[in-house]
Amino acid sequence: MKGLAAKLLMGAGIFAIGAGTPRERVAGPLDYSGNNSSKNISYEGEKSKKSSEYNSYLPKENKEFLERANYIDSAWGNKYHEKIDEAFWLKQTKGIVDGNLAYALGIKESSANPNAKQGRTGASGFWQTMKKTWEEHSDLPFEKAVDFYENQKVSVKNLRSAIGYLENRIENWDELALRDKQMMVLASHNWGQGNVKNVKGDLYRAPFETRDLIQKVMTVYDHFNYLDNREQMDREIEPLEAKKISFVVPVS
Repeated sequence: MKGLAAKLLMGAGIFAIGAGTPRERVAGPLDYSGNNSSKNISYEGEKSKKSSEYNSYLPKENKEFLERANYIDSAWGNKYHEKIDEAFWLKQTKGIVDGNLAYALGIKESSANPNAKQGRTGASGFWQTMKKTWEEHSDLPFEKAVDFYENQKVSVKNLRSAIGYLENRIENWDELALRDKQMMVLASHNWGQGNVKNVKGDLYRAPFETRDLIQKVMTVYDHFNYLDNREQMDREIEPLEAKKISFVVPVS
């Protein structure tokens, strides 16, 4: 289980940017050069400048989805991002799913549309909840799945249940890195917690659809964390730049 996140990210082509400067270019299947041909979707404001800076360091295969996520966020998604109860998610998922991860999952599942319905599977709502899942966690009729707040409640309960299941069945769960746990929770959401248990958390053995969801959700998640970190850094640096400090050099 050790190093699961790093192995899966490399295998799926995910670039995980942390809380600061983009990593150096490395040899291998990922292209960090920024020489990608996909068309950028730009939007106004300081956020777009930071987005472009981040975007230039992404592997080519993730840029197109991130550009779509940026467009969704700027056009209509951000108002739902603000409605996400991060404290509720963190408390119920034992600190594994925060507001940015919940939002990134919503972008992937419904394009941040609480009224979205999937004709093939019957999934409904912002986090594309299945009817069976809804009935396990809510007494309300499934038609209420298009209500953002009700869908949020059920989605949180479902992931809380998945975490409780996995922590008792995945070896050394408590010792896993947060990112490993996040990816297993996403896999449980898409593929089912029983399947994750059956492969002992080895997400290389998950179907393409599940690995694709993890790849795209984590890419968007890293992006929003990057923006948050940059904005925090800006708030901390600006007061220092405004404050002039003079030093008196003693004359010998």
